[in-house]
Amino acid sequence: MPKYKACRICKALTTEDRCPICGSTDLTYNWEGIIAVIDPLRSKLAQSLGYKKQGIYALRVR
Repeated sequence: MPKYKACRICKALTTEDRCPICGSTDLTYNWEGIIAVIDPLRSKLAQSLGYKKQGIYALRVR
């Protein structure tokens, strides 16, 4: 299983060196929790957390 890095700006998880959501390179291995957003327009949880794009996100990033 690959080790995921979390973007410090938008909390998206990735295995690459650049965030797939915002394009930032400010990534960290220090994160907790995970949420998969499939349909951000219909998901009340995604809307309350502020996730506007489909993807995998960390709940807490340090």
